[in-house]
Amino acid sequence: MKKVIFLFTFFTSLIFIISSCQSVEREKSNQVEQRLIFPQYTVSYDAESGNLTATAQFNLNNSAGTLIQLSSKSEVLFNQKKLKLIEDKENQKIFYSIKSDETLPKKLIFEYTNDIKNTFINKVYINPIVIRGKDIKINKQEGVVIPFIGETFSLDETLDCIITANNTIISNFSPDINSERKIIFLSPSNLANINNGEYTLHFVRRQSSTQVFAMDRGGYWETEYFSKKISISIN
Repeated sequence: MKKVIFLFTFFTSLIFIISSCQSVEREKSNQVEQRLIFPQYTVSYDAESGNLTATAQFNLNNSAGTLIQLSSKSEVLFNQKKLKLIEDKENQKIFYSIKSDETLPKKLIFEYTNDIKNTFINKVYINPIVIRGKDIKINKQEGVVIPFIGETFSLDETLDCIITANNTIISNFSPDINSERKIIFLSPSNLANINNGEYTLHFVRRQSSTQVFAMDRGGYWETEYFSKKISISIN
């Protein structure tokens, strides 16, 4: 019996090691038609830490197509800084990324130059959201109105509310927003399954668009802004 368990453990570990070392499937950009390359750009900013991450991913034909690695003849920049190739073997992805702890820039600009020296410049937009108030007491039977500071929400934006305890997500939902009055409403139904207690809360404001300067296949961009966390008490 011990021998069977040992062999099972050995082969399971071997499979894990082999899969973790497996190279990510990809095509080189100089081996495909340039017009078939589909770019995807993302910018994420965390107001709590002050960290910004910009990424670019390239696929063949569409967002689900074969991943593309840029050749030495092409490059992608973010705010005039070159992005670094990242190979994520665990999730079988490759992408280009850069991180910064500087203040959120006023302009967010990706510049992609392909193998035939066509350059495409895309400006993306990120809208901050600041919660007004620090310690908020919430009655689950009544819900709560939370005022915020920020731009009016557009039709291509979404908002998620994330409630955590000890860095573990307890609840994640999309609250009601009155964009004109600059208020967010957490309803009793949003809070029904959360136990009474002390938590932290923050919002994630996302914006996306398919309006991308590229060749035949177009592209996609998305930004997300993580607000600072506040303390809440639910009863």
